[in-house]
Amino acid sequence: MINPELANDPEFICRFEAEAALVAQLEHPCIVPLYDFWREPGAAFMVMRLLKGGSLAQALQNAQPPAQPLAILRQVAMALAAAHKALVVHRDLKPANVLLDELGNCCLADFGVAKQLEHDSGRTQVGEIVGSIAYCSPEQLRGAGVGPSSDIYALGLLAFELFTGRRPFSGTTRDAIIYQHLNQAPPSVREFSPQLPERVDAVVRKALAKEAADRYPDAQSFVIELEAELRDAKSGWMGGAIDTAAPGLTTSTTAELTDQDNPFVGLAAFDEANARQFFGRETMIETLLERVRESVGAGAQILSRMLFVVGASGSGKSSVVRAGLIPALRAGQVKGAERWLISALMPGDSSSLLAAQERALAQSRKSPQGSKRILL
Repeated sequence: MINPELANDPEFICRFEAEAALVAQLEHPCIVPLYDFWREPGAAFMVMRLLKGGSLAQALQNAQPPAQPLAILRQVAMALAAAHKALVVHRDLKPANVLLDELGNCCLADFGVAKQLEHDSGRTQVGEIVGSIAYCSPEQLRGAGVGPSSDIYALGLLAFELFTGRRPFSGTTRDAIIYQHLNQAPPSVREFSPQLPERVDAVVRKALAKEAADRYPDAQSFVIELEAELRDAKSGWMGGAIDTAAPGLTTSTTAELTDQDNPFVGLAAFDEANARQFFGRETMIETLLERVRESVGAGAQILSRMLFVVGASGSGKSSVVRAGLIPALRAGQVKGAERWLISALMPGDSSSLLAAQERALAQSRKSPQGSKRILL
């Protein structure tokens, strides 16, 4: 359950629905699945898999780092690979967002600040830093464009912490940590874990390169090279042989996992999460966009305009709006639409419906970004 104080805030609602749409389209064993989500007045809910092993951050608080760091890194890398294949950058990879099950397997969680590259509208706003400072890439701290390499940098930070039990950049102030990310080379992992092979240090340093182009091309390439350097290590590191296997998983890192997308959703309506599989209604969607663009030109009367989609039961009205029109609006195909508050209201008690509309209108007028359009 989401904090009730945020549940009616327009900015939060946009972020909440965007995260839900992102997570719903990411299906992978190493990504926490989203089973359901909904909003109601004063509350917002997400139903996700319960992982009883806590977070990696909690595990790192123990006296010693986890005994199978490479297995953890491999699973996180597979999760990132699935996200990047879907053109999604996490932007906030950190131990607190890596959850563990009772067998020690990892799942990547919290895509709340993720960026969808397909709908990327450009650079981060000046002065805006997205993500946790301790795990931010230099380009994030500079407010520059981010990509998969930003997640690879965070994965390098995670590897350093797993191997040494400490972060590479640990200034006493926020500004000090930012300066270190931008200007200082990371210390050697062997300074804190001298039992590690020398080449491991070079692999981690490459993942932590200041320039995105100097890092590994993808997360799995980083982990594969890391595994190759550790494979010949016999013993003496962290009190025993390096175990590269995760409980319940195979040790292969070369097998490519392919998505088994099912474009058919049965009798249910297509939703935003199914937008990639929704096609054949392009002309209708463009017609709807043209009607919306006409209303945008109405100036001060914009809130008095309505657009109705009418058709026979089962003809696909909901699918056209949810999987066609709304994704197009979020992508900015109507000027300024990416900032609109989009609210889906289902049939029910008419007084409750009217009250929900009035609350949404009132909240939109209070938004610090000014007036926002509301699609009901």
